[in-house]
Amino acid sequence: FKYTMEVWLRPNRDIAKINVDAGCRKESRGTAIAVCRDNTGKFLGSSALVVRGVDDPATLEAIACREAISLAEDLHLQRFIISSDCKQVVEDITKGINGLHRAIINEIKSRSAPFLVTLFLKVVVLLSKLTG
Repeated sequence: FKYTMEVWLRPNRDIAKINVDAGCRKESRGTAIAVCRDNTGKFLGSSALVVRGVDDPATLEAIACREAISLAEDLHLQRFIISSDCKQVVEDITKGINGLHRAIINEIKSRSAPFLVTLFLKVVVLLSKLTG
């Protein structure tokens, strides 16, 4: 058996953390979500989008990161972390790679300029259990 365990990593004091994720149905629609908590784990707000006609997971994850910026604006946050589990999108944003979703990446970069934002890749730990 393999178990996946995710542990919520607390941000430093006075910094909010926005976890983003996306999901899709082939040839149908996708969803992009952003959930914000403070350093104690207290829920601050969330946002969810249904995006018709987009079924590319990386593009939807980029849309979720953009939605995190909108959520931060709505919550009047100045310092926050965006946590994503999509390595491709994190690298596209942090390294300035112009991939398939470059217009979204460019918007994220320009809209995040006034904030103190950190984007990082969420680490998922896989646990293996031996069975007798």
